[in-house]
Amino acid sequence: MCGIIYINMCKIMRNAGTEDFQLNENGNTNQNDGKKMALYVILIMVIHFAALVIGQYIALGIYTLRDLITGTLKFDLTGNIFQIFFNEAKMQIYDYINMYTIKSAILGNIISAPLLVMGFWLFCRKRKEKFFPSASIYIKPPVSTEKNKIIKKSFLGLLTGISVYFPIAYIISNTFIGNLSPETNAIFESMSSTTPLWLLILSIGIFAPIMEELTFRGFIQNKLGETGKPYAAVIIQALLFGAFHMNLQQFLYAAVIGIIFGFIKLWSGSIWPCILAHIGFNVFSAVLEKSVENFEAVNDFIVDKMVFILVASVALFAAVFYIFEKEGRKKV
Repeated sequence: MCGIIYINMCKIMRNAGTEDFQLNENGNTNQNDGKKMALYVILIMVIHFAALVIGQYIALGIYTLRDLITGTLKFDLTGNIFQIFFNEAKMQIYDYINMYTIKSAILGNIISAPLLVMGFWLFCRKRKEKFFPSASIYIKPPVSTEKNKIIKKSFLGLLTGISVYFPIAYIISNTFIGNLSPETNAIFESMSSTTPLWLLILSIGIFAPIMEELTFRGFIQNKLGETGKPYAAVIIQALLFGAFHMNLQQFLYAAVIGIIFGFIKLWSGSIWPCILAHIGFNVFSAVLEKSVENFEAVNDFIVDKMVFILVASVALFAAVFYIFEKEGRKKV
């Protein structure tokens, strides 16, 4: 799969340059630049995926160690040696892993975040690049007015993430998209019902958005933008963002969200508004899901006022997006 992505990325990036297939001083075409850019994008996604996998297994190890210490984890190892090592114990371990998949995924996000930052920092150091500019993170803007602009745009980003939630959720619930991945829906329902709200907010609402924005709107969109085709960079990173979720249902709406956040990054010049937009979307989703589960009145209110909520959400989104576009028009 990585090979297919690599080949397609090379083709896309060769065609995205401003001087396609023109010879340089050494008589080489831009094909090498396209391959290097594709490889860069693949490596960034591999680092992200590796951090997630390592974080999840560390989380699983923490839960296993806790249960071994408390005595809640016990394996029935009766029978002959063949049955123990190749049948009974293996099946019990698989059952245990399946039982803790969701819990380890939630805790794994929190553990993966520092691992991802460390991986990106080492990656930048190896390439002799600066970490913060490569990821479009600006801790200290050059002047105070720029700092105020970033704060303002970050707040607008938060409003964008909240306003876009209801339209997307409504489309998913009332079209074929909602039935594309029943297994994924079951996992999310189980995750929402079995995980405390504070842990959902911390993991899904804060750490996951920070990691994804660093990867896709930060490193990947920045690198793709070097072709001189900023709109192509927005679309490509959004498609990669959708594909990274590895199921068709999430691909469709994650790609749309990726386009929205990508334009916010393009027009604002920083990933801070994107991070706040992503946090707003995920936290609002988690809080609303818990509220609907625990309070029937909340569900009744949403159903009764759905038309008003949708109209208000679309209006707010359009207004905020227009402000981003207006202020960022001169940047493109």
